[in-house]
Amino acid sequence: MAEAEAFLSTVLANDRVELPRTAVLDIGVIAGRGWAVVEQKSAWGAGIYGCDPAQMLEVIWHAAVRLPA
Repeated sequence: MAEAEAFLSTVLANDRVELPRTAVLDIGVIAGRGWAVVEQKSAWGAGIYGCDPAQMLEVIWHAAVRLPA
């Protein structure tokens, strides 16, 4: 897990990487190449996969359209 977090920190620290607050990144190890971003998708299309559910709800909350009362 520490390797995955270190890789993801490197990706997110790169000035060329611009993601909306509602983005989810799937990362994994590619044999013979190392860590890679496998896919980027919207929060509502992603599973929790061991993530903190409260943090997932925060991301989905930002993706929600709030209607006027």
